[in-house]
Amino acid sequence: MRILWQNNTSENIPGFRAFSPFWGFLQQELDKVARPGTQVEVRHLGHSTNYVRSRYGDFVNNSCLVEQVLDAEEQGYDGVILGCFPDPQLYALREVMNIPVVGIGEAAMLTALALGYRFAVVTVDDAIVPNMDMQVRLYGLEDRAIYRPVRAVRPPFTREHYLKGMTDPHGVLVPAFFETARECVRDGAEVILIGCGYMGFILTSNSITRMDGEVPLVNPGACAVKLIEGLVDLESSVGLRKSTAGYFKPPGEGLVKAIRAAAREDRS
Repeated sequence: MRILWQNNTSENIPGFRAFSPFWGFLQQELDKVARPGTQVEVRHLGHSTNYVRSRYGDFVNNSCLVEQVLDAEEQGYDGVILGCFPDPQLYALREVMNIPVVGIGEAAMLTALALGYRFAVVTVDDAIVPNMDMQVRLYGLEDRAIYRPVRAVRPPFTREHYLKGMTDPHGVLVPAFFETARECVRDGAEVILIGCGYMGFILTSNSITRMDGEVPLVNPGACAVKLIEGLVDLESSVGLRKSTAGYFKPPGEGLVKAIRAAAREDRS
C-alpha cells in the first residue's frame, strides 16, 4: 500500500529550510505507525504561501495544494493524507478523487468519539483557532466537544520549539501543552486532541500518550495512517468506497480537466 502524506508548506522559503531535520524525524515516526507493507511518503508543496493561519493565507495556499494532490492518483498512490490539522480542502479533494483522502483533523475527531464522550483540541497558535473551531462545526461535532473546543498554548510554538522538542519535549512543549490541556479537562474534556500533525508525533515518540494517567492524548497523524489503511482495505476486500450521490459526486473527468487547465493558464 502506497500512501501520500501531503504537507501544506514548501521548503523553498529560507526560514523553512532550517526545519529540514524534522522531515527525517516525521518519516521515521510514520514508518513506526504504518503496518508492514504500507509505505507513507512525505511530500511538500512545490509552491506555497507557507502561511495558513489566516483565512486568506489558507485560501491561496489551498489552490497550490489541491493541484498537487490531484496528481497523486496518476502517480500510483492508494490514498492521500492531508498532513495539517485543519484538513485543507478535504471535501473538494474527496469530490474529484477516486482514491481515499483523509484529513488528520477529521481522523483524530472520529477516533476521539470512540475514546470518550467530550473532546477538546489543543493547538499551537491562537491564530489558527478560528479555522479549527469552524472545522468542529463543519463535521457536526459540537455536541461531543466542550465549550470553546479549540484552545491554543501560550506563547505560540515555533519551528525552533519543534526542532528542540524532538529530543527535549519537556523543556517547553509538554509543560505549555499540559497547562492548556488541563484547562480543557476542567471544562469537561475526557479526550485531548493534539491539534498539530507535527506535535502529535513529538509527544508519542517520547511515550507521552496520556495526561495524568487518565486522559488520552490523540496523535492525529497516527489516526490518519490507520484510518486510511482501513479505508483502502475496505475497498479492496468488500468494495466499500465513498458515496457519489451527494456532496462527493464528481463533476466529471472532462470538466475537472478543463478546470485544471484554466487554473494553469491563470498562473502563467
